[in-house]
Amino acid sequence: MTIAAAAALILAGFALRPQHAAVGPLIPLIRADLGISHSLAGLLATIPVACFGLFALPAPEIARRLGARTAIGSCVAVAGVAGIARAL
Repeated sequence: MTIAAAAALILAGFALRPQHAAVGPLIPLIRADLGISHSLAGLLATIPVACFGLFALPAPEIARRLGARTAIGSCVAVAGVAGIARAL
């Protein structure tokens, strides 16, 4: 593995981790603040997993059209920008 590939993996990890790990620990605070039920709060934690499954369906076609590297890089960039925008 080259240094560039290792750096890309680390960057992808930094870009994707907050979006996937942030909801779970905050569920008690979200429930208390919004006054929602346990089932609705649990649904919040399933949204990222459901999106993985939903967006996995068109992924092969997108990778064929754009190329695997471009598709993955674009998706990681969009996820990173969305995470930063959410934080701001």
